[in-house]
Amino acid sequence: MNEKKFNDKAEAYVAARPSYPAEFINMLFDVSGGIGMSQSSTVVDVGSGTGKFAELLLDRGAKVFAVEPNDDMRAAAEKRLSAHRLFVSVRGSAENTTLADKSADFVTAAQAFHWFDAAAFRNECLRILKPGDKALLVWNAFDDTDKNCCAYGEILRAHCPLFRGFGGGYADNPGAIQLFFDGAYQTATYTSVQSYDRQGLINRALSASYTPRPSDDGYAAFIDTLSAFFDARRHEGKINFSNRTNAYYGALYEKAA
Repeated sequence: MNEKKFNDKAEAYVAARPSYPAEFINMLFDVSGGIGMSQSSTVVDVGSGTGKFAELLLDRGAKVFAVEPNDDMRAAAEKRLSAHRLFVSVRGSAENTTLADKSADFVTAAQAFHWFDAAAFRNECLRILKPGDKALLVWNAFDDTDKNCCAYGEILRAHCPLFRGFGGGYADNPGAIQLFFDGAYQTATYTSVQSYDRQGLINRALSASYTPRPSDDGYAAFIDTLSAFFDARRHEGKINFSNRTNAYYGALYEKAA
């Protein structure tokens, strides 16, 4: 089951997964030209993981129901975010959030939509969203035009049979996204640079669902290859990757019969 793919990955996820650009979060809370979140918004963040995206919304004053089926990831979020009085941890899934009808102003899925049953998730969004309110899908993805990102991707393809591309292959899949929004959505893209030292690079790799675990036969060879890659490309003790934050958002409505 998808919810078990991140067992034992939470620590690496917290340590090395990137956050989201400030410009993107500003857009979410721009009432005139953005999505229109505010301090009075109730946001349901589905597939919330360790709470990286939820934390940014909480910091702006939104109430966040963080829905996560994986026990390890949810526990990491609770440890990090329990001090936020507007944080609510929920053991639920994209297809069954367990939340009340028409209880959300926004539904978000950060780094998660590719794990969902898209049709069932859409139905669940329609159930919990207030009429005409918005859903947001967002991914951080390595820029596949960047030389370091391309070389890193080749390492993943060689050592990780379950690797299907950055963002699970959905980050640049407008067909699936169009079906989810029924054709009516907006997009926004932001660029940034992610820098890692050796351990940071290893943690970033190990945070992915498809990379080997220490008990797997290919683990040692994978770590050795990552270390050699780092040594060959480091500059002043760091290796840099170009990152794209791709966002897709719009109001959800029942599809015409």
